Amino acid sequence: MPKLARSFAEEPELPREKFLVRVRRRLSLRLHMSLILLGTTSAGVGANWLLWRMGVSWLAVRVVFAVAITYFVFLALVRLWLAIVGHQRETDADTLLDAADVLTLVPDPGVLPVAQEVPAAFSGAGGNFGGAGASASFESGAAAAGESLPAEAAKSAGGFALDLDGVGVILFIAFCALIASFFVAGGYLVYEAPIILAETLFEFSMASVMLKKLKKVDQSDWLGHLLKLTWKPFACVMLVTFIFSGLILTNRPEAERLPDLWRDKTVSVN
Repeated sequence: MPKLARSFAEEPELPREKFLVRVRRRLSLRLHMSLILLGTTSAGVGANWLLWRMGVSWLAVRVVFAVAITYFVFLALVRLWLAIVGHQRETDADTLLDAADVLTLVPDPGVLPVAQEVPAAFSGAGGNFGGAGASASFESGAAAAGESLPAEAAKSAGGFALDLDGVGVILFIAFCALIASFFVAGGYLVYEAPIILAETLFEFSMASVMLKKLKKVDQSDWLGHLLKLTWKPFACVMLVTFIFSGLILTNRPEAERLPDLWRDKTVSVN
């Protein structure tokens, strides 16, 4: 058996594990993930505001689009992170794969490599998707839960009163569930950052080094690997978002901002 193929078959995990250990030791991956999620959350809030300024008045529609946009922004920010950290490979080779290590992962063209099993991407010990800081509301000035104002006081205050009876309570619970899904999801991503970011960086770096050294593109798919690691928590957040949006459309279709969900319709504006 050729030496290159034999090395691949006998020690398929050695270069990969060496790379992951180096990255986790040198980089504060949880801090990096927190910053990525902060940017993701800001993009979601900004997208909601921009849609509102463009004339999309329905809150139920804006919430769904804003949450969906955050995931694409998340992927884009991870790609930017890969570019920044990948650039360090040229000046700090200790943090990334050595070219010799990458070459041991390339099988001889005439020999089929031993299939490697990808570690489970979504562990049960983690939560969901969403982001540290993803609890930021989609509307500034959301009404806080509290005691309802008397109708007379509401009229003198501009015609606004809280309605937390019946539908208002259901919408409030759904909103809290949405915020909770962001928190749990963000906690999962931050906790699993040493796995998510390190393994995605491995896929990205391996493809880059092979392109540079072997003049060919490796079949490594960093984006597909990242999607596999994060689509489930994102799907959970989207599910809660759709439920919240559906409740708005059913009970408060005219709502344009979060305070409108709990506005007492019996109070007239002077």
